[in-house]
Amino acid sequence: LKVNSDVADDTYFITLYIVDFSPERVNFATGANAIQLSGWLADNTTTAYTLRAAAGQAMSLNLTANSHKVQIAAIYQQLPTGELFEISAVSGLAYLGTLPADGDYVVIVSAGIPGGNYALDVVIE
Repeated sequence: LKVNSDVADDTYFITLYIVDFSPERVNFATGANAIQLSGWLADNTTTAYTLRAAAGQAMSLNLTANSHKVQIAAIYQQLPTGELFEISAVSGLAYLGTLPADGDYVVIVSAGIPGGNYALDVVIE
């Protein structure tokens, strides 16, 4: 759930992502720090990827898609309890940030109408 108020009159917009939460585990090739993930999203759907990274590493995400409605929706840190802690509500095509802790991170890619094909470049340094 994401709540934004971009208007001075306290008007709020709520975005709720309902994800069939079985994220695909991302495994980097031995010695690699980058991978490209690709797929197709139907209208109004999401997909999720889980990857492991260390505290202090930089994560760079760049998305290209054939629909302007396909975007990186959010990035979460998966806590040891299994709960998700949002570290960024991206709503765009790129993210660059320093990761706060060792562990799993979940990246959610979403599509509005129309959905479409996408390629997500992930770099961990």
